[in-house]
Amino acid sequence: MGILTEIDELSLTNLGGGAAYEKFAYALRDVLRNIQDPNTSHKDIRKIILEVGFAPYEDRSGADITINCTTKLVSLKGFASRVMIGRGASGQVEVRELLQADLFPKSDADNVYTIQKGENVR
Repeated sequence: MGILTEIDELSLTNLGGGAAYEKFAYALRDVLRNIQDPNTSHKDIRKIILEVGFAPYEDRSGADITINCTTKLVSLKGFASRVMIGRGASGQVEVRELLQADLFPKSDADNVYTIQKGENVR
């Protein structure tokens, strides 16, 4: 039975002709993007699972290798909104989503007043 030499040494960087290293690099990129996304929770842990399987030959002369890399990312945060339900003048049910922009529509009217920092509101 031969011993691996320095030249033959199997490592993460050359396993599968570099496939294990490449799969990990792609997974790491996805995890880092998920961490940077402000629409995800900063508290939840992201994971990279690199799985290398070895199925030895019966005579122990070698093995078939399988390389799988998966990620466990954090889902996007949910979004809450509110709808108002009522009946219109014709008696039909009407539904409107309650949006702040609808409560305070943009106006060029002279009665729009901007409060300056440190100013008291009366």
